[in-house]
Amino acid sequence: MYLKQGDLFRGVSISFLTKAMTLAQRGSRPEGAVLFRRGEPAAHFFVLINGSVELSVGEAGQSVHVGRRTGESFGWAALVGRDCYPATARCLSKIDFLRIRVEDFKSLLNFHPEDSFVFYRNLSTALSGRLMESYLGKVPAAEKDEPPGELDAAERGSLEAVLGGCEFFEGLGRGDLEKIVRLCRERQFAAGEIVFRQGDHGEHLYVIAEGRVVLERAIDLGARKGRVTIEALEKGRVLGSWSTLLALPHRLMSTAVCQKPTRLVVMPGAALRRLMLANKDLGFNVMEKFCFLLRDRIQAAYGAMEKI
Repeated sequence: MYLKQGDLFRGVSISFLTKAMTLAQRGSRPEGAVLFRRGEPAAHFFVLINGSVELSVGEAGQSVHVGRRTGESFGWAALVGRDCYPATARCLSKIDFLRIRVEDFKSLLNFHPEDSFVFYRNLSTALSGRLMESYLGKVPAAEKDEPPGELDAAERGSLEAVLGGCEFFEGLGRGDLEKIVRLCRERQFAAGEIVFRQGDHGEHLYVIAEGRVVLERAIDLGARKGRVTIEALEKGRVLGSWSTLLALPHRLMSTAVCQKPTRLVVMPGAALRRLMLANKDLGFNVMEKFCFLLRDRIQAAYGAMEKI
């Protein structure tokens, strides 16, 4: 069962795997064939059985990933709310694969909430790894993970309002927001001040309460080198150390610079992960949004690479 070897299906139940296999169609393509092109409707995702496939962006066909492992998934744009494929998939050798229609698979996920949580957690790991690849690969003094201390009612209300309007926590119940607020503290940054630097070791997530933060990345593609703006983020957006939600070490892949006076809500990623594990509904909701966020960040990184 090739899905059982798949990176996205690790840890799901046998019952879920069996039903997922009924949705899968086996196919093959010769060397040089294009499975899908950037901008085409993203109706399916794929699981590699054997062979190798390259994902590329831009007119020059800048390679952003090569898949070679049996069970490796690709083309999952529609699983994270994207209508079109963000990259072109070309076969570097003859390949065999499984193809699954996203609409049917989402219906299956809706009937298996516990397996859905595991699946989206795996997808988050894959997205995080793909983002690291697209960014191309001094540990500073880390922010101390100190308890924020007792908050008064006004402070709690202010933090709840910020988190409730954040892309990452929007739609959570008040009880869940209150638990997350207990992990948080606020920090003020001046215009031009750096929140974190590319290459830093990171442990925290940041929500923008007020202001504007630009993510910049120094990129070396051999003959092409440069510093590019990945994305400009404003109120309600999230940045920081995503891998901490997956219990993985995180080295920051961009530099975050405040373009004007900025107020950030700061929380330790490991503590948020513990909340997610203790409350699977909360964990599923956050992990699903995490996938969407990583999707957008990857798309922004691809766009930045094309400008160099």
